[in-house]
Amino acid sequence: ARSALLAGAPGRPDGLHHGRNVLQVGDDPPVAFSWRPAQARVRLIVVGNKLDFGAYASFATWQAEVDRIFETLVRPNLAPGRPNLVLLTEDFGLPTAFLGTRGAATRAAKDQDPLAALANLFLTYMPQANDYAQRYALPGSGIGPFARALELALTDTLWRAFVPVLQAKAAALGVYLVACTNVAPAVRSTDPAAVAFFGDVDDPARSDVFLPEGIDVYNTAFFWGPDGALLGTVRKVSLTSPERDLLNLSNGSLDDVPVFDTPAGRIGIAISLDAFVDGYVHRLDDLGATLVLQPDANPALWAPPISQAYSEPDGWTASTLGMLRADLPNLTWNATS
Repeated sequence: ARSALLAGAPGRPDGLHHGRNVLQVGDDPPVAFSWRPAQARVRLIVVGNKLDFGAYASFATWQAEVDRIFETLVRPNLAPGRPNLVLLTEDFGLPTAFLGTRGAATRAAKDQDPLAALANLFLTYMPQANDYAQRYALPGSGIGPFARALELALTDTLWRAFVPVLQAKAAALGVYLVACTNVAPAVRSTDPAAVAFFGDVDDPARSDVFLPEGIDVYNTAFFWGPDGALLGTVRKVSLTSPERDLLNLSNGSLDDVPVFDTPAGRIGIAISLDAFVDGYVHRLDDLGATLVLQPDANPALWAPPISQAYSEPDGWTASTLGMLRADLPNLTWNATS
């Protein structure tokens, strides 16, 4: 019953009530259930922004786009006197790979085959990518090692455009913030040679650079608190075919998946496909998660189009988290971007 309501059952705009609820969808018999969350109320703001390639012309245009998103889509919806939790999409930070002059050819080829776009980007980052390819035995076959070398070469661009920018937004608005990007764990270096070789060619005055800690690159959710402090990260465990075959990303470990204690409840994060995997969701429930955030990006249909009373197809409402099943007793809400 709750799965249908959370997915948008028609005729029930008022949502769940504390205590006893009765829900009927279509011709199905009514279902009664109780809902008594232990946590205080929270304002959840889920943002799905339109991708504008013009925003990646420079760091300044990207900063302006982030400002626009938060000022027009987040700030007007903040609620005083309660925790505000903002969820951005999966891969929110990935297009920042196209930033600046080194991304110009790829931005111009945005409607081409993804492999052509990757090739354009590889050409502009070729010295740095070749450095990683020559220094390390990179995993994968076919184009896999080349994709990994490119992602390692992009570490400074991806990290600098994502982590400090969103950290500042969380602090400025006083919100809990979750957003994803595909990036290697990084360390900051002030070595002049490293800055000159791996740093931003559009900012020659820079005195530092972010470098990968190793050769792994993860689809990573970052979770910041309202003071801008990083509460932690979550790495996607179950990768999709494009993430494996095209991007050659590394899998996160299920044993490393955390749950975060906050005034909004015990927060779990399930990136896209992870939310459909029983073992992952049971891990969150075993850790006592009461609210699961699901950043998502999907280039295909969520489920085959079918005609029925639900406002989302069965393939979606029957997902592991959409079901909010009885064998997941702690989970009360699933928020999907």
